[in-house]
Amino acid sequence: MPRRNLAWLLGVVSLTLLGAAVLYSAPTREKDKDYEMVRLMVDTLHEVRERYVTPVDEEREKKLVSDMIKGGLERLDPHSTYIDPEEYKQFTKTSKGKFGGIGVHVGADPQTRGQLTVISPMPGTPAYKAGVLAGDVVLKIDGKATEQMRLGEAVDMIQGDPGQTITLTVRHEGAAEPIELTMAREEIHVPSVLGDLRRADDPARWDYMIDKTNKIGYIRITNFGETTTAEVRVAVEQLEKEGVRGLVIDLRNNPGGLLQSAVEICDLFLEKGAIVSTRGRNHEE
Repeated sequence: MPRRNLAWLLGVVSLTLLGAAVLYSAPTREKDKDYEMVRLMVDTLHEVRERYVTPVDEEREKKLVSDMIKGGLERLDPHSTYIDPEEYKQFTKTSKGKFGGIGVHVGADPQTRGQLTVISPMPGTPAYKAGVLAGDVVLKIDGKATEQMRLGEAVDMIQGDPGQTITLTVRHEGAAEPIELTMAREEIHVPSVLGDLRRADDPARWDYMIDKTNKIGYIRITNFGETTTAEVRVAVEQLEKEGVRGLVIDLRNNPGGLLQSAVEICDLFLEKGAIVSTRGRNHEE
């Protein structure tokens, strides 16, 4: 083979190898940067595990990592967040507007030193019928103490398949001794559209007319779920039958939900024009 051809072939091989090396090194350097940032989080977690003043169990470690991610995203902007699997499961249930349970809102009340406390039972639900009251401290769920129980774990234990029984050990506000209340779970429908007061003739329904003299209606939308549009439509139709002249729509403390639901509700009141548009980082989005 002539020397000129051999040199040409060697040059092609060299350029090919150089190109491959460049292509390989670029993503490798990018991965190294990613691993370095992840390593910082791992090292922090290891220091907490080994040196924190009290032992940190696996559940607290998971929450710590989740809080790290959430805190970082919140520094980007107040609307970016991380939804962990447990929160996503609850979000899905809330969006559907129904789940298997007993119909009770619970939370950690600072006035009871963070104990699991009933905020309110929903009228007509198993909890309401069994005698669960607002302000009750829930001491046990099916015999398991709630003192060290996370709120999410307590909610998971209370919810379940319709027909299954559950026993709550509660202490009524002002009572000295706790009592046990047993009830069967049902399919609970959680309304996302509320009024100002319950109807006197039917506590399970809302009275949406807040000012009967001036015929002003009031609708509070707690979140935008799959059933919200239909609930708003029913409330508006009820108000129209009562001769409503004006309407207040209360969105305070509404965390959001399904965009399609929000668009559909706006469409009930708007005759023309664009309701919402979205734009992503890339033009094709």
